[in-house]
Amino acid sequence: MSDILDRIETIRNLSEEYYNENIPKPIPPKNIGKFKVEYHKCFGINVDDNYLEFLNICDGLEEGGIKILSSTDKEIDGVEYGILKSNKTWYETYDGFKDYIFFASSGLDFFVFNKKSSKYELRDRYGGDIMETFESFNDMLLYILKLMLGEKNVNNS
Repeated sequence: MSDILDRIETIRNLSEEYYNENIPKPIPPKNIGKFKVEYHKCFGINVDDNYLEFLNICDGLEEGGIKILSSTDKEIDGVEYGILKSNKTWYETYDGFKDYIFFASSGLDFFVFNKKSSKYELRDRYGGDIMETFESFNDMLLYILKLMLGEKNVNNS
């Protein structure tokens, strides 16, 4: 988890220094219970504890053209940032993706949880091909954070 925290802190510092912006605040504690209920209702499974840990650090994150979805459905400049509404939209837009929970996206890729295989995956946005497989949400999150920071060896710690 320290690798994840270090990278989020780096993104926080870069956002403040170069863009004079703050990364999103953590999910408010009073919203956690409601979010867990809505997540289970939407996806039929419990929310991953590691995703909740991420939300307790920052509720969503965007950097380098990659967006990690937040607990709160919100639209900014026509772009949806919430995991529940984004997934609903993607289910309506992309055939065959209802067995996935979308956590993050870039212009070319989706980062998802495959409910059938219980694996986290990096999938090609247009062809649906699996590009990478991750054993846990944290493995996928670390990979995403490395991409956000432009690290060359995203597969190595």
